[in-house]
Amino acid sequence: MTEHRPTIKWIALGVCLAAGIAIGVLTDSLSERDNPGLFLLLTGVAGTVVLLPATILYWRSLDELAREAHKSSWYWGGSLGLVATLPVLIVFIETIRRDGLDLKELEPEIAMLMGVSGTLIVVLGGMLLGYLLAWGIFWFRKR
Repeated sequence: MTEHRPTIKWIALGVCLAAGIAIGVLTDSLSERDNPGLFLLLTGVAGTVVLLPATILYWRSLDELAREAHKSSWYWGGSLGLVATLPVLIVFIETIRRDGLDLKELEPEIAMLMGVSGTLIVVLGGMLLGYLLAWGIFWFRKR
């Protein structure tokens, strides 16, 4: 069994927050370049190199109950959040099909937001909201 170390947990979370902000700033500035795909890939790899050890440190600093809260919340909340996004995606896709909207005719930024990026935002957002709701319920029931 590992020892509960709250100081390391907060340091790891701080590193993740700082890395996330830095990745966001870099992604925004690098997307204006001639070859943004390469720079975005390099930013993603650099972010992973920083974030993976920080998340491992965070996980190891948690006690068994906190680990169970995260695992259970991600499984149940994330799964139910994913399922909850399906009707939203179906309505979105059917609206585009019914109105005869051609994404190729739109500005590239709008087309990307309505295409793959929009889908990822909806799906991951639903999973994250489900996770947060399940996490809150888990801790409310344990108090």
